Amino acid sequence: MCDFGVGREIIPEAQNDECSACHEQATFIEYVRPKHGGTVAQLLLMDNHGYCAIAERKICDYIDQGSRGVVIHTAQLGLCDYRRALQLQYALHARCQQSGGNLNMLLLTEHFPVITLGYRRMPEHILLPPLELQKRGIAVVETERGGGATYHGPGQVVAYPIFSSLLRRIGVRKFVAGLEDVLCRVSLQCGVAATRREGLPGAWVGQRKLGAVGVAIRRGVSLHGCALNVNVDLQPFSFISPCGLRDIEVTSLQQEAGAAVSVSQVTSYLQAEVAAVFTAVLKEMPNEWCRLKRETSTRPLDYY
Repeated sequence: MCDFGVGREIIPEAQNDECSACHEQATFIEYVRPKHGGTVAQLLLMDNHGYCAIAERKICDYIDQGSRGVVIHTAQLGLCDYRRALQLQYALHARCQQSGGNLNMLLLTEHFPVITLGYRRMPEHILLPPLELQKRGIAVVETERGGGATYHGPGQVVAYPIFSSLLRRIGVRKFVAGLEDVLCRVSLQCGVAATRREGLPGAWVGQRKLGAVGVAIRRGVSLHGCALNVNVDLQPFSFISPCGLRDIEVTSLQQEAGAAVSVSQVTSYLQAEVAAVFTAVLKEMPNEWCRLKRETSTRPLDYY
């Protein structure tokens, strides 16, 4: 039972769990690292009667900061206006700077319909005039992230990692590759085999784009992140040249799977995969971190 061929370590924080065999309180738990970077850990449980059983738990449930590395504080915003999420990213970025650059945070959200442009500001990537977009209820926002035009809407899970110490540890290239791996691993859990493509950031199913990645680095801390199409309306993607690529087909997990896919389930998968890919433990972000100061400006941020 103990020959798993992988490293093992004691997890003191988990010693009050319950044995999965007889449901007695466990007095000893040993964590067994999963092979090949898997997201499920095996735990050896010993109850008061000496019975040993194996239980499966998500990695992030039992790994403390000392054994896995850094903590990522997470918050789920639900369906959120893009401008609010952008302001919250800036606020968390400032908090990270004030902490000495040791915080790592992750926001998960969906957005009301919006088209965002990268730092190169290429309006020619938007194929409909502003008035037509306004009629359709689609806002346009200029940002400082990399990449070209991107559409966000309900049914698409968006992740904003505001990483500092993690970013320093792995560097920008591995950070971007890690986000792509997260998207591919989440897709696989939904029965969709997505891959990365050299020179074309994101997640792809053949020639069809399933997810996007676009980040910005400011003072050693990341902003923006990645998006995965779950059951989003795909028509608005025809209003843009996604990341400057013309005649590209955009797809979703639901379309590729041929069955309903839940946004909430994908959000849970994404959280777990971020922990696995970046070797971290997730903790809930304090509520006060997500509170924005009341705006005094009447000018919309980067809208036109």
